Amino acid sequence: MKKGQILICLLISIGLISCDPYGGYEYWIQNKSDSTIFVSYKLIDNDSIKCQRLTFGQEFKIVQFDTHNGLYDEGLDNLFSYCDSLAIYSDIVNKIMIKKDFTLRENWTYEQDETSSLMNAGNNIYRFTITNDNLK
Repeated sequence: MKKGQILICLLISIGLISCDPYGGYEYWIQNKSDSTIFVSYKLIDNDSIKCQRLTFGQEFKIVQFDTHNGLYDEGLDNLFSYCDSLAIYSDIVNKIMIKKDFTLRENWTYEQDETSSLMNAGNNIYRFTITNDNLK
């Protein structure tokens, strides 16, 4: 092979390698109830416990992971590998948990936000919505 051909093959290889699909995983909690909701959580890579207050109509993104994976939903209940702990209360003083089980995958909606048609790239978005029926 000539030097020019080797250089062209090398540039093509670098171009293909750098085209990893952008992807991500977003986890949202939405409050569509009349009550104030409190989300208490501790992420694996952080030592502090955080609490977020959500009034009617507010939503909160717990975490987003950026990956080089495409759009893919495993459909598993293990959505919380990024959290050491997660709790959702309707009354944080008395620690009254909501009725809807946020640990079950079936209680989360899933949607895809395609960012590129190249290699099926985009964001995997999970949403947990709380309504008045979910409160105790």
